[in-house]
Amino acid sequence: MAVALLPFVTAVVRAIATDWFPIGDSAQLYLRAGDVLTRHHPWLGSWSSISISLGVDVNNPGPLHADLVAPFARLFGPNAGQAIGIATINAACVVGAVLAARRLGGWAFERWVLVAAAALGWTLGSELLIDMFQGHALLFPFLLLLVLLVGALTGGPWVWPWIFAVGSLIVQTHVSYTYILAVLGMTVLVALVIERGRPGRAEIVAALRSRPALWSFAVVAVAWVQPVVEQLFGEGEGNLSRLVRNASGGEVTVGMRNAVRLAGAVFTVPPWWTRPGFADTIQPSGAVDTGDGAVVVMPGLPDGVLAAVLMVLLAGVLCWCWWWARRHGARTLAAACLLSLVGLVGSVLAVSRLTVGVVGFAPHHVRWMFVVALCCHLTVVATLVAAAVDRWRTQPVERIATAAAVVAVIGLSAANVPFYAHAHGPTADIDTMPAMRRLFDDLDELRDLAPVLYRTDNLRIYEPYSSAIQLQLQARGIEFRVDHESLLRHLGTSRRADGTEPATLAQFEGWQALEYDEPGCVLSRASAVDEAGRADIQAAAEALAGRAAELDVSGVTSSATLDEIDRELAIRFQEGDVDVIREVTYDGRLRWWIDHGAVAGDRAVIDAVTEQGPAITAWLVSVVALVVTPDDACASIGR
Repeated sequence: MAVALLPFVTAVVRAIATDWFPIGDSAQLYLRAGDVLTRHHPWLGSWSSISISLGVDVNNPGPLHADLVAPFARLFGPNAGQAIGIATINAACVVGAVLAARRLGGWAFERWVLVAAAALGWTLGSELLIDMFQGHALLFPFLLLLVLLVGALTGGPWVWPWIFAVGSLIVQTHVSYTYILAVLGMTVLVALVIERGRPGRAEIVAALRSRPALWSFAVVAVAWVQPVVEQLFGEGEGNLSRLVRNASGGEVTVGMRNAVRLAGAVFTVPPWWTRPGFADTIQPSGAVDTGDGAVVVMPGLPDGVLAAVLMVLLAGVLCWCWWWARRHGARTLAAACLLSLVGLVGSVLAVSRLTVGVVGFAPHHVRWMFVVALCCHLTVVATLVAAAVDRWRTQPVERIATAAAVVAVIGLSAANVPFYAHAHGPTADIDTMPAMRRLFDDLDELRDLAPVLYRTDNLRIYEPYSSAIQLQLQARGIEFRVDHESLLRHLGTSRRADGTEPATLAQFEGWQALEYDEPGCVLSRASAVDEAGRADIQAAAEALAGRAAELDVSGVTSSATLDEIDRELAIRFQEGDVDVIREVTYDGRLRWWIDHGAVAGDRAVIDAVTEQGPAITAWLVSVVALVVTPDDACASIGR
């Protein structure tokens, strides 16, 4: 267990040593953890992107995850607090899963849960072990819940309060788990009824009065009191009724065929649930209009027939595993086999019902499938080992299995100690952190201007800056407000702008940030490189732009592959508009024209644009600026 927990410790130590801080959605979620028990207290979970496909704003059901992280936010501040808090929660789930497995099936079951925990940690990589983004932060709680459900199938009444606690945490934090948990929960209940028979009245009354039942009632009451309070006393229609009213989802669903292909890719086709599979198997996708209506197109997945055949084969193997375990009296193993089989089938059903909105299908909606697939594979391995031990009845087989499990835990944990960040969720933008660090200190100048309206109408979707900056404003005690209704569903209506804010803070990226010339003043401007590096790159960019002015871009206006914006910019380029020449040289559009054969002129200049352009564009993309308006506000801070 200590070895399995080592990657969590090293991830936290590295985060503290490198002044790591949350960005993107992780920062937004962590901000709400800091709001717990303040006047901005969150009564709900985060705003859900399913709102886009539903056409009505809904939140994830509850704030339980924020409540758990809140003490760490208070104790350790806006940076290290999330790393320590999320790592602690994930590590606690590993410990809980291992201890539950030991109680349910002894070392024979415990070793496979240890392997599962180490394998899941390696699949996520070091940075996702400390990430609060729901698509990643719930995977270890989900693993714990699967182990507890095995206990429910084997008749352990002590597991039920824990099931309700962990299940409430998962459902409240991300609604994408609702379908798969419903399938698993119904399976457990049906299996218990089949095994024990229909309970009588006296038996039901005794069960409801038992200590596990009373603890379960208390857990449910405490876990769900906040969503109920919001439903009854919150502003407008309650969130729970919104969720129920829109439970059927949007108009376009993933569909059964895509669900089979997607599950087949994760469960049956290499690299399965491993780190490479987590990185590449599921790609973002969207709906395409056809003559028969909108259809979700998912690239890179196996053929539907092949996926279906492989899924049936895996289901057959799991059926045999369940039959063998039942026949040989291995109750815990049989329960794990049954749960894996139901998880396999349930994954297809659950994914098929997911809706796809304007922003498309996001991989984080189905990350839980990697945990189910991992458990399916380890269940098959555990059954084969048990069958081998039963067949030959010799200690060497058992010792080999134990040694293999120990080696796997050590190897996977050691492989997860080095830094590794998936290009998914907030960690995809980890390269923006140096620029943001250079912005944060300048935020202190806004203390006398609070409350500040944070402008959101110019933000691109999934940008990583705004929530991290808002988190730093919160940490500095600088009140900020917003006027975007969907964002207010997340940040709380107590942050609604009322028009009395003395200043507006806006952020700009790329060329707009570098060349801002609109009203107001630049509070801070930074990029991913230090000041010396910035000066060198910008000097090279200016020199290149001067040489590029000599090029002939008239071919752009006649190109069939370039759009109207390109043509308009090319005309101004040819007319000698210095600003346009600099902009298209900096942002890579000139290289785009060159790649399309639409630029003529000095070959040496063209080659220079091609060679030097990528570095210049990469730097420009990292430039971010914070702008204060109106001019009176600028004057008050001496800008």
